[in-house]
Amino acid sequence: MRTSRLHGVLAVALAGIACSGSTTGVQTKFRATLLGANEVPAVTSSAVATATFTISGNSVTYTLTVNTLPATAISSAHIHAGTATGGTTPAGVGGGQVRVTLCGGSVAPGNQACPTTAGGSVTGTWTYASGTTPVEGTPTMTYNDLYTAVRTFVAYANIHTAGNTGGELRGQILNQQQ
Repeated sequence: MRTSRLHGVLAVALAGIACSGSTTGVQTKFRATLLGANEVPAVTSSAVATATFTISGNSVTYTLTVNTLPATAISSAHIHAGTATGGTTPAGVGGGQVRVTLCGGSVAPGNQACPTTAGGSVTGTWTYASGTTPVEGTPTMTYNDLYTAVRTFVAYANIHTAGNTGGELRGQILNQQQ
């Protein structure tokens, strides 16, 4: 009985730590597989890409790899989360606001060129001063809000091209283990 109670207390304590709103000291890995079929509405594309994200403290480190190139040049890639009206963006819901630019943007590290060859990739790290620092987009979303959106699977990675300016490839950001 005593052992069962101790295990129960330990399980609740660990769950509380895992679900805590703080990202300090927590490192979590996420992954997205980007396909045209995941776009809203779906796009016919033979292109495929993957994105990996490691969240540690107030930083997001990412690698975007284009496995198969789209028919037209990649213009930009982003993490999208939340809608202009404050809604969430689970799989199948469009209208997500740009929150982090991965390539093709104007601010480092997102100002690097997007991949132009099959197997090409970009890597970078965005670091925020604190959890309350705003990320890109309107309405305002803090880094902690973005982390929560990623952690609860209502954020997605998106690649925009000259042929599909609204997005050619999309992948919901999920735990890397999934």
